[in-house]
Amino acid sequence: MNSDIVRTITLGLADRHPLDASVVEQAKWTLDQARNSLEMAGFTVQTIRLSTRPVLHDLRDWHNEARSRYLRDFHDVVRDAGLEFCSLGIAGATSSCEDIAWLGDALVQHPAFSGSVQLATRNHGVDFDRCVAVAEVVRRLSQESEEGFGNFRFAGVAMMSHGCPFFPAASHGVGPTGLTVGLQSASAVVAALSSGCSIAEVPELVRRTLIAHAGPVVTALAKFGADHGVGFDGIDLSPAPLGHDSLAAAFEAFGLEFFGSAGTLSLAAALTEGIQTTGLPTRGYNGLMLAVLEDSILGQRWAQRLVDIDKLLYYSAVCGTGLDALPLAGDVSVGSLARVLSDIGTLAVRLAKPLSGRLMPVPGKRDGEMTTFRSPYVTNTVIHGLAAPPTLIGDA
Repeated sequence: MNSDIVRTITLGLADRHPLDASVVEQAKWTLDQARNSLEMAGFTVQTIRLSTRPVLHDLRDWHNEARSRYLRDFHDVVRDAGLEFCSLGIAGATSSCEDIAWLGDALVQHPAFSGSVQLATRNHGVDFDRCVAVAEVVRRLSQESEEGFGNFRFAGVAMMSHGCPFFPAASHGVGPTGLTVGLQSASAVVAALSSGCSIAEVPELVRRTLIAHAGPVVTALAKFGADHGVGFDGIDLSPAPLGHDSLAAAFEAFGLEFFGSAGTLSLAAALTEGIQTTGLPTRGYNGLMLAVLEDSILGQRWAQRLVDIDKLLYYSAVCGTGLDALPLAGDVSVGSLARVLSDIGTLAVRLAKPLSGRLMPVPGKRDGEMTTFRSPYVTNTVIHGLAAPPTLIGDA
């Protein structure tokens, strides 16, 4: 039996909003059948997820009140179909700051929905007004969702294409309905780097490891798609961590003193080279997922202040998905959040690579205090502050 864990099978719907119940029910049936096919092949499937076209694009001519009524009904449809996770797509460069605020309303009110906002594109660079609008949604979700947990369902993204299977960056663009997949493969990378190899050998070792683990998943879903008339659009090979299944542990298994010590950047680049040279059909980030609240070893190093926002952004230049699941002080200003998001966007544009920011201000918590999340999927760690002079433009 295969012990590999599939984090998500995501179905991207080609149908435009507004979506009716029959489309969602058919999507749920397809996802169930895809899950069954992988489980029969010996894989463990954690979640199935639905990704839609960008709702703000499809309903761009609707008034906010009409859009809100539709989402209330659509949320019921999603839940009635038995789906826990549904992405409303990426709010693209034509979405206004008012549109972004409306998306924030939707995420506050409807816990099955996730969404993201494009902060920067190759043609337009970084939109700093949108960074502020996204920061305002981040702060609102931290204040108006239990434990601030709503920010797990929202991100600012930059240079992100449609088709990523991982939430909240998932979105379906132009093209037929199709499946994408993401693995929880951090442990496979740990095992590979525990073998005593040199850093020059890392790319090839990781490449072979991921082909061995991901190749059978790709083959199984491609066959499923061919048998059921559904496209298979690719796999995001980013090694997703979860708790003790830690990606940061791979760095320490390799022999670094600790994640964040000298050599972390070089090893991150070598790992990423292996991830991006498998020859498998890919979508999404295909980098390293350094999610502080989802990785036990990274959470420890964050608590010890051996790694911080600046280091994680530095590593993102060669490897990462951006700044992911960072626990921040609850009183962080909109201006400080916006500046972090603009840094992510700037780096993404300059390097022509997808990055995102999923920032987690924790209500009522200050710099140096521990998070107290009750979710079994979260690694509690220490809050970091984002100190900024109060007179800087953009603070609120």
